[in-house]
Amino acid sequence: MNENCTQRFSGAVWFEMLKYQHANIVGLGGIGSWTSFAIGKLGVKSMNLMDPDVVSPENMAGQMYFDSLIGQSKVVSMRRVLDAFRTISWVGCYRERVTRNKVFSGHVISCLDNMESRREVYEAWKRNVDSKSKSVFIDGRLSAEMYQIICMESSEEENMKRYEEQYLFSDAEAEEQICSYKQTTFMAMQIGGMIANVFVNKLCQVYMQSERYVPFFMEYHGPLMTTKFIE
Repeated sequence: MNENCTQRFSGAVWFEMLKYQHANIVGLGGIGSWTSFAIGKLGVKSMNLMDPDVVSPENMAGQMYFDSLIGQSKVVSMRRVLDAFRTISWVGCYRERVTRNKVFSGHVISCLDNMESRREVYEAWKRNVDSKSKSVFIDGRLSAEMYQIICMESSEEENMKRYEEQYLFSDAEAEEQICSYKQTTFMAMQIGGMIANVFVNKLCQVYMQSERYVPFFMEYHGPLMTTKFIE
C-alpha cells in the first residue's frame, strides 16, 4: 500500500496493530464489495476475497464495480478496483462458494445474501477457531433501506450460542425479514463503512484491551434514521 493512502490516519492508536491483521471477505455483492474497499483502505496486512459469481449489469446499481468489469469474476474485479485506488498490497482471489469445510485463518466477514450460505461460513469459521484464537466474525445483512451487523470473537461462547439459536434461521423465514429487499447504493456504502468501524473497534478490544464500544447486534433503519443495539 502507498503510504499516502494511510497518512491521514497513521497516528490512530490502532494503526500499527492493523498492519498484522488478515481478513477474509466472503461474498462480494452490495455488502462485500464496499466492505472490501473500506477494509482495504485501513492498511491491514492482507485480505482474501471469496465469491463464485461474475459482475453483471444489474450489479452497477449498488455494488463497487466499474462498467468495464461486467462479465468478469467478482474476485478478480474487486482486486482491480482495490488496485485502482491503491489500497491493500496483498489480496487473495478465490472464485468459490465457501462451505463448512473451508479452512480459514484470520478474521471472517460474512457478506452474503442467503441464510444457508451464512450458516456454512459461520460453521467453517467456528471449526477453525478456539477460545484463544482471537479471531473475529462479522455478519452483515442488507436490504434497500435497512442493515444489520452481528459481531463476535472466538472466545465469546455465549454470543456464539445466541447467534446460532436466534440469528441463523431458515431462508424461508429470512424472506420475510431483512434479506428480501433490493439494494440501494447509499445503504450498501453505509454498511461497508460501518463494518469497517466495527472491525476496528472489535480488534481494539481483542488486541489492545480497549474500551471501544462494539454491540453484539446493531440495526440501522434508513427511513427513520434510527439505530438499534443489542449488547
